[in-house]
Amino acid sequence: MNYSDLGLNIEIKEVEVELAGGKKLNVLTYLPMKGKTEMLQFIVNNVIDPKTGCASPVRMEIYFSIAMCHWYGGIGFSNEDMANIGDVYDALELNKVIQTIIDYVPYDEINFMRELAEETVADAARYNSSAAGIIQSMADSSGSLDEQLSDIIKKVQSREGLEMLDMIKNEGKKD
Repeated sequence: MNYSDLGLNIEIKEVEVELAGGKKLNVLTYLPMKGKTEMLQFIVNNVIDPKTGCASPVRMEIYFSIAMCHWYGGIGFSNEDMANIGDVYDALELNKVIQTIIDYVPYDEINFMRELAEETVADAARYNSSAAGIIQSMADSSGSLDEQLSDIIKKVQSREGLEMLDMIKNEGKKD
């Protein structure tokens, strides 16, 4: 049997939800994979600190909640909103908007997205602290990696910094 023989349809259910003050939202109970991918990318791009390559649980909570509001609740955020994300989060949290959206999304769907987000951010942070990530960061943050490697090779060839390499090598032998 082929997939097309199954005759499956994609039907995404929306639930109309009323917020305090009479505003209404249409909350998705399931987010298609394209939306899930976009949501995860948004979270990783905002949770990982570009300078350190690390993530924080506070940033994870803020951006996961904002992502839920956007992708599941259909709430748009301006550049100004994103620049003041802490205030936006506080307003959404204190006015129960986040919780209202979460209440209408099935637990399995939220849990799946939270686990994916946490694993993806952890993987990105691990990569950023790996040798490959550090080299990539060096290449992204300055002129060119070729120039940096050339400078390192010139220093080694001129014996500059060899004392430091010896210290590092000897330190490794102590373990």
